Amino acid sequence: MTARPAPRSFPVPGAETAVGLGHMRKTVRDVQPFVIFSLLVVIAFFASISSRVSLDTKAFELEELESSINAEQARYFDLQLELARLQAPDQILDRALAMGMVYPTDRTIVEVQLSSDLVEGDEYRWAELKALLSAQP
Repeated sequence: MTARPAPRSFPVPGAETAVGLGHMRKTVRDVQPFVIFSLLVVIAFFASISSRVSLDTKAFELEELESSINAEQARYFDLQLELARLQAPDQILDRALAMGMVYPTDRTIVEVQLSSDLVEGDEYRWAELKALLSAQP
């Protein structure tokens, strides 16, 4: 028969360090998932912040573009109004009078007599010249 070893009631220096290292390894194994989870949470937090910043930046750019579009539309409508004002017949008359333009007082009638004796060769020559001129760039 063998006897059981008696429980130790006195400290053994080697036994404590072995238990301490084992306990430390066990603690690291228990803490490791928490550290990984914490890192993932921190990374997700910073990713969320960076996405918010980029969205805000794009929103500011969009707002700036919309304000410039509104300004250009207002300018376009002002130019359309000015164009309509300048095309008014009364405005044209006032400007023409300011430049010294007047209606003619005497009228001359100019009559153009057409010759009915065109030769067929002349018509052909003019058609040939017209074709030549229209073909050149």
